[in-house]
Amino acid sequence: MLLIYLAAVTADVDACAKAVHSNLPGAEAACDSSGVKIDLFDSKSMSDACLSALKSGAEAGKYGPNLPIAARNGLIREFDKKLEACRTPSQGPKTPVRETTKLWD
Repeated sequence: MLLIYLAAVTADVDACAKAVHSNLPGAEAACDSSGVKIDLFDSKSMSDACLSALKSGAEAGKYGPNLPIAARNGLIREFDKKLEACRTPSQGPKTPVRETTKLWD
């Protein structure tokens, strides 16, 4: 079930990545994150990293076609960094192990 969830979540991000790399003017519509549901208690909600990648892709689609090639490539590189962070789930901080005292100590 987790794999189905990951496939469903990454479908929008993959479509956004394809649009940013092949059809930059169409990336704004493909990366639209206005309909994304964010619920802190729902495990099916999109992660912050993926949402950030979608927003970065939409910005690249909005501003990229009007920028010089060097600035456009910078926007695409920034999107690729956020996309990589979305695709590799973070391990999060480890819970510290603390020694406890026992009642008989």
